[in-house]
Amino acid sequence: MKLQTSEEKALDDASLLIKYAAESPKTLPEKITTPIADAWKAREDNAWTPDVSSKFWIAYSSLCDLLRPVSLETISVSKPSIKYRRLVFFGNFLQVTPAEWTARLYRILLIFLLAFAIILGFIASTSSKLSDDIKELITRGNTTVLEVASQIAAIKSELDKITPPVDNSLQLSLDDARIGADTKIRITALREKLQDMYYVADVMHERVNGIVSVTPFAAPIQYDTGNLSRLPKLEDGYSNIQDYYQVRRAVSTSQQLVFILNNLYNALVPMLFGAIGACTYVLRLISDQIRETSFSATSPVRHSVRVLLGALSGFAVGLGGIVTSAGLSAAALAFVSGYAVEPVFATMDGIAEKFRRT
Repeated sequence: MKLQTSEEKALDDASLLIKYAAESPKTLPEKITTPIADAWKAREDNAWTPDVSSKFWIAYSSLCDLLRPVSLETISVSKPSIKYRRLVFFGNFLQVTPAEWTARLYRILLIFLLAFAIILGFIASTSSKLSDDIKELITRGNTTVLEVASQIAAIKSELDKITPPVDNSLQLSLDDARIGADTKIRITALREKLQDMYYVADVMHERVNGIVSVTPFAAPIQYDTGNLSRLPKLEDGYSNIQDYYQVRRAVSTSQQLVFILNNLYNALVPMLFGAIGACTYVLRLISDQIRETSFSATSPVRHSVRVLLGALSGFAVGLGGIVTSAGLSAAALAFVSGYAVEPVFATMDGIAEKFRRT
């Protein structure tokens, strides 16, 4: 009987598999090694028979089952075949296995995702806190402005009594000697209240600049802090009120930006943490594959698909607002769903199957 080409190749492959099995903790039984050794001898003696071929293929199949998930492909892939420089563009060339190279890429991806999540979370939390402070300041400022306007109107009515008809009481100096004692007390209270309004406007400006400093999309507002001098005329009081409302209008733009940023962050967080969970799982899986020599040529494709599915799973579960008995946040739930993709999609498959049956 003539030795077939496939049998010739299988005989050579069997030697590689037996060598790997001998170096591994696995024990090779004689019922596997003996038929293979007899087949090698039959090939050398040119005594290949149907009985030798049958026993060889049975032993070869048992050998493959014994070593699974290790195969000829994973053994060949475990050899160093990828070159890269230690410092990207500089340094000596290093040669690593495809599994080590893939693990290096996913380490970089995981670090990038973690850094992006931390930076985005810092921007969102800081801008949100500053926005809350601005809201409180606006409420306080609005109350103060109403009180200032009421005090100006009351003082104006008193100044009208001592101002000649041809003059404007708003232009009268608030330090005029003709002003009565009670009116001067009101003017002092007005000046103190205006200082409070100045403080609110100044702090709002600082909070907006704080948002600008952590957000690359915002532009600083133009604001003149002034010299905090005593109010000389009532007309200047109305001008100060107008300045406050202009500052409040400018601040509202930053408020809208924070609203958009928070919504964007809330939408990205589940997807981001789902991808982080999937990357974590992939790194653990690659570590096991390197230890077990089970990393194959198609493993990088499966790993990249898993990261995408993890991001999608995190988005679907985290953004869906699913409430768990463990009280997990959206980010934590997205991470878990990205790490354990199979249960999530198994649940979705079950739901889809119920729809198909109806």
